[in-house]
Amino acid sequence: MVKKTLRGYDGVALIKIGNSCYAYALYERHKYSVGDTVIVTGRVSNQILTIHEIINIDEINKEYYENIVTEEIKGKVDLSDFDTRMANRLRIEKLKEKMDERIKQINEKDIYKHYAKMDSELATLFNEYENLVK
Repeated sequence: MVKKTLRGYDGVALIKIGNSCYAYALYERHKYSVGDTVIVTGRVSNQILTIHEIINIDEINKEYYENIVTEEIKGKVDLSDFDTRMANRLRIEKLKEKMDERIKQINEKDIYKHYAKMDSELATLFNEYENLVK
């Protein structure tokens, strides 16, 4: 039987830290899901962690040794605004790359057109090029 230092919790969150998995008491288990970002009590309380798995209290009794649940989940961390900003920054970078590439293509074509007006040999080459890329 697990010797509990915490009482009243209704689930256990398993969190991977490095190569190890640690158990944290969950109060109001229904509010948490696998993949939630959370903060915890204990030595890693200054880190944002992710719930890897949620199990029942009786599962922790069978699978783990005495006194394993000594810390708890403090609460969820809502990173949705940050995630949105990061996604927007990435999209902005991709759009700028595409726009720059398109401008490069347009400029290249415009340069050929410009010089083709001044040079009949280039005009002949450019016309042939235009007919082939259509």
